[in-house]
Order: sequence, then structure tokens, then C-alpha cells
Amino acid sequence: MLGEDPHDVAHIRRKLASLDLLSARPWHIEVGLWDIIGKDAGKPIHELLGATSHEITTYASTGEIQPADERIAYIEDRLDEGFEAVKLRITSREDIDIVRQVREAFPDLMLMVDANKGWAVRAIEEEEQLLC
Repeated sequence: MLGEDPHDVAHIRRKLASLDLLSARPWHIEVGLWDIIGKDAGKPIHELLGATSHEITTYASTGEIQPADERIAYIEDRLDEGFEAVKLRITSREDIDIVRQVREAFPDLMLMVDANKGWAVRAIEEEEQLLC
């Protein structure tokens, strides 16, 4: 990184593409680069990236693998706390049925799933209806 231009995010991202830190890509380095760019420009990062809203939706998240009834109870508790969105961890295709049950219980809930790099793109494409 020494001697690299911090404004050339794409170049640095390419150089770091093969770096694997405990299974996570070095995304935090890119955030740092954008911070430098924003400070140099005198603008917040969200403005540099084209965002127009200052509001973000907060969501409840769990990394626990649970059966449908426990996930539904978890979501009910989070809704009682004021959350309007939930992200669930999934690990296998069997979890899709659980997500469907959760969706049936909460049809209007903003629901996200996180497979934690556990699914190939092809598997996701096969489940496109679930994810939309």
C-alpha cells in the first residue's frame, strides 16, 4: 500500500483481490480509501458515491441457525422493539423452507438473508423467486 495513490480505488482493489483475511476480503481498506478521498474533497463519502438520502434503515440481525418457530418468535420480539427489517442467517437449502415460513408469517416485513459466502451464484439464481 505504501506509495500507492489512495484516490485510485479500483487499482488498489485489484491489487488486494487475492488477499484473504480469515475468509473476508479487505473491505475495510476500501472504506479507508474513500475516507481519504472524502476528506481531500471536503465531502462525505455518501455524497461521493452518489447517495441522496441521509437515512438508512436499521435492521435486526442474527447469526443463529434456528427452526422456523424460533425465528418467528425472534422477529416478533424485534418488531416489538421497533425494528422494521430483519436479516436472517441461512446455511443450506433446507433454510429456504424456514425463510418461506417466516415470509408467510410476516408478508410485509423487509426481510434479508445472509448466506455468509456459503452459496454459489448458480444456487442463488435458482432461488431467485425467494430472494425477490
